[in-house]
Amino acid sequence: MSNGHWSWAVNITRHLRCVRRVFYDTVYGSEQRALAEAKAYRDAIVKLFPATTNHERARTPQKRNTSGVPGVQRIMMGGHAYWRACLTRPDGNKRASFKISKYGERRAKALAIVARKEMLADMEVTFLITSDRGRKAVEAAYPEIINDSELAVDRANVARLMAEGEARLAEIDAEFDARRPIFINLRLSVRPSKLSNAMRLRIGDGSDTIPLSERCAFISFGARGRTLKQALAFVRSKTSEIIEALHGSSISDRFLRRHAKAFTEGNFDVVNGLRIRDRIARIKPTARAQPNFGICRKQSILKDEPQCRASGFPNSSTFDDAGVQIL
Repeated sequence: MSNGHWSWAVNITRHLRCVRRVFYDTVYGSEQRALAEAKAYRDAIVKLFPATTNHERARTPQKRNTSGVPGVQRIMMGGHAYWRACLTRPDGNKRASFKISKYGERRAKALAIVARKEMLADMEVTFLITSDRGRKAVEAAYPEIINDSELAVDRANVARLMAEGEARLAEIDAEFDARRPIFINLRLSVRPSKLSNAMRLRIGDGSDTIPLSERCAFISFGARGRTLKQALAFVRSKTSEIIEALHGSSISDRFLRRHAKAFTEGNFDVVNGLRIRDRIARIKPTARAQPNFGICRKQSILKDEPQCRASGFPNSSTFDDAGVQIL
């Protein structure tokens, strides 16, 4: 698009941990290649972390709960007070009410609590993921949670699995960083002045390998500074240094050989400066067709929030119960 850059964004959330990575069409060469790589990344991370289970959700007190026990509440019905146990299940809502005038306040509440526990024990453990493919992947990765309702709500166990997932995520991110096409964007702008002109060099590659401050340089030239030739020589040297820090000396040498003329006095446009966009492919994305769950099509627009395009998918702004964006 002329006013922005289209991309595919992977969004997977597990226990408040959001894993997100963006795959730009311009970086990967086409929409199809970016989508293929986004799917490969999605498939690699979807089973890293255990999702929230229905038992965890059922045992989490809601803000309006006043009994101190999830799913147990004191209600008035037909002019009588009751303690009620309730549980929402895939096969319908389960309820059991105990009249206070019959059992007394404490016993009616105790019976409701016991009834709620029995309802929970009767309920199969499932992961709260709307996508069948995503749910099956997580179920295959964590069968012990599916088979043990107590393990499903064991916070220490969940914390341990999340920590193990973080370690594996770092390895996967490193692998996809290595597969990512090298995309170098160089911009050299000129700000004229009566005493001396100033150049601003900025090099980006869409990553945070080195801080932004270390990918920028300011160079003065003119009456009280370097000559234009000296300034361009400095820019070339600084460009080599930054790209080498990002991608190594071989990529730096290749970039400068390819664009050597741009840094010469005769070819440099002092008014408009210099802009170079260079893409070096180094992956072969998988062309295998797969569902698009957890992947969102976005357009980054200057001075605006990214916009989502459904591209024929269901509502791109909906989320399933585990916080995974469903498309």
